[in-house]
Amino acid sequence: MKAQTFLTAICLTMLTFGNIRAEETLSAEDEIMASVVSYVAAFNDGDCDRLAAHWAKNAEYLCRTTGAKAVGRDEIRRQFAEVCEQADMPKLSIEVDSIRFVKPDVAIEEGVARISHEGEEPELFSYTAIHVKEENQWKLDSVHETHVANQMSSEPTVSEARQRLAPLEWLVGRWVDNSEGSIVETTTRWAKNETFLIRSFKVYVSDVIDLEGTEVIGWDPTTQQLRGWVFDSDGGFANELWYEEDGRWFIRATGTLPDGRTASSLRVMHRTADDKYESHSMGRSVDGELLPDVGPFHVVRQPEE
Repeated sequence: MKAQTFLTAICLTMLTFGNIRAEETLSAEDEIMASVVSYVAAFNDGDCDRLAAHWAKNAEYLCRTTGAKAVGRDEIRRQFAEVCEQADMPKLSIEVDSIRFVKPDVAIEEGVARISHEGEEPELFSYTAIHVKEENQWKLDSVHETHVANQMSSEPTVSEARQRLAPLEWLVGRWVDNSEGSIVETTTRWAKNETFLIRSFKVYVSDVIDLEGTEVIGWDPTTQQLRGWVFDSDGGFANELWYEEDGRWFIRATGTLPDGRTASSLRVMHRTADDKYESHSMGRSVDGELLPDVGPFHVVRQPEE
């Protein structure tokens, strides 16, 4: 069943039964879609308390109109309270295009939001939302929105996010690093409206997947930097900063390992040909203890299947 069809199904369930009986257990995707329905209802009711309850404790939200960044559920509530006090409170509708799980407790939702003021043409925003399981409920950890040009416009515009990501467009495709003892396969694609690059990776040891995960790369307008978010199947996660110097990409990452230890590294990527690049990591540390550098790894683009 496509993600869009869940919206109607869950609305009918909520209206008919009020709540779901214990034996009618929802799938994780159903739970997220139910949260989407609840979020839209809270927004259209102008209820800032219910809106804030949908966000994780340490979530981040960037206001699409003012550019102000709110960190934490309480600050997000205060930001929404200002919107809810407006006399011309807009209405929200959402079309969910996809929900993908990068870990059992982390999901990426993509879709289009419509913001409507009475008597005006709706504004369209493509969005990417990261959901995390917190307090045994799905909560929003971050949402990034990009304005979509009016569909009637004769000259479609290219978003700033797309322009900023253009130097990394060469990563789109499937790549393989056949290192001694393991194979790393990475597939990169554009998100909807080409506002994010999404990289999925798998590490094979003896032809068995030992680790897999997802990396999302996007433009952060508040810091004016390219950033990345990484989640792996072991439960680790990291934040990245991407920058380019002399034809090389430097990716500085800080994250948390599955056992709670902190880790950091600097990854360097150097494109050596249209279908090849080298990558190596330096300055690696775990809980402040330095680890040896690794690489370079020689990564080769694979032909399209």
